[in-house]
Amino acid sequence: MSLNFFSMSVKKNFALILILSVLFLSSRESDAQKGSGTRIEYTISMENPNNHYFHVSLTYSGLRDKSVELKLPAWTPGYYMILDYAKYVIEFKASYGSGRILDWKKTSKNRWKIDTDKTDVLKVSYDVFAFRTSVADSFLDDGRGFISPTGIFMHPAGQKDHPVTVTIIPYEKFTEISTGLDPVPGRADTYSASDFDVLYDCPVLAGNQEILKFETGGIPYTIAAEKLGNIDRSKLVEDFKKIVETATSVIGEVPYKHYTFIMMNRGMGGLEHTNSMAVFTNRLDFNSTELSDGWLSFIAHEIFIINCSTF
Repeated sequence: MSLNFFSMSVKKNFALILILSVLFLSSRESDAQKGSGTRIEYTISMENPNNHYFHVSLTYSGLRDKSVELKLPAWTPGYYMILDYAKYVIEFKASYGSGRILDWKKTSKNRWKIDTDKTDVLKVSYDVFAFRTSVADSFLDDGRGFISPTGIFMHPAGQKDHPVTVTIIPYEKFTEISTGLDPVPGRADTYSASDFDVLYDCPVLAGNQEILKFETGGIPYTIAAEKLGNIDRSKLVEDFKKIVETATSVIGEVPYKHYTFIMMNRGMGGLEHTNSMAVFTNRLDFNSTELSDGWLSFIAHEIFIINCSTF
């Protein structure tokens, strides 16, 4: 091997090492920025439920930009319609963490642009009117607080992949919160989502629903149901378990670590989600001791569709 060839090889290897080092350091810097970067935390409360307004507070920490545009979707997962959620938003306010008011303007019907002036902590609040009985719409009165997330939680435009934390402050007479979101250990009524797509796919029911539980295939299932009447609870659990086991035997695996059946009394229809469903039981015969075959077929449809569509 000639000295020149050796020198060229060393130079090429050195250049390659230098490039890889730069890429590695850039990656480390990017990861560090992600690890110590922005945090998005929501709190939603319902102090006066018969006014039908959810109060929403957002704390957005670690900002570096001169402005932030918050966006409310016009859709909800699994629902085949364009929806005008933005029309229900009132009392929008934005401020520094210290409380000083920030300027903002609407750039379209579902976008709010805030001049953040490179503040490190942005606080936003608004109210959402919720009085439509639908699996795609939020609803609030003194009997139920149903949260359809796309109509409640704004995301920073272009940053739907950002992790988010949500704290639910239920009406004082509500005893239960049911959702497919993951609870945050050590924080009461607080849940996390790896990104806004996960958050948007997890409806929330706050109320006095009855809770039934079972496990199959090593996965816990929760039935959160309003007004089951004279239904035989053990038979209901047995039927739901049979539905799950039959559906999963066809697919072979499931796309979730836990699953929640949200069953509300007043209303009609149902909507499947990745690890939950929201359905109305208005047609149930409350004098019956078990669900009809037609009703069980409805539940089977909702859980089987999501198992199939995920793979």
